[in-house]
Amino acid sequence: MISLILFVTVILAAFFFFTNSYASRKTEGIKRKLHQAKTNVSMGVLFVAIGAFQLLLPVQHWFRALLIAFIFAVGLINLFYGIRNWRKFRTAAEEK
Repeated sequence: MISLILFVTVILAAFFFFTNSYASRKTEGIKRKLHQAKTNVSMGVLFVAIGAFQLLLPVQHWFRALLIAFIFAVGLINLFYGIRNWRKFRTAAEEK
């Protein structure tokens, strides 16, 4: 059941990643920055879900565990900075 939830999360995050990435290329200004921040959030969720999905499988080698930890960490970093930038540009858009 957990693997199904993670699989659906990966599919939805990939969809939102491509949607926001496409939208950021078509807009300019603060809306572009908002779409880029949403793209980072989607990418962060995608990497965290992929890392969590891989953690469900048995780890047979230390290098694989290290790679999974790296993917998970990159996802958390993307998620953190995406949320931070989204908040910053959202308030800038509201002031404008």
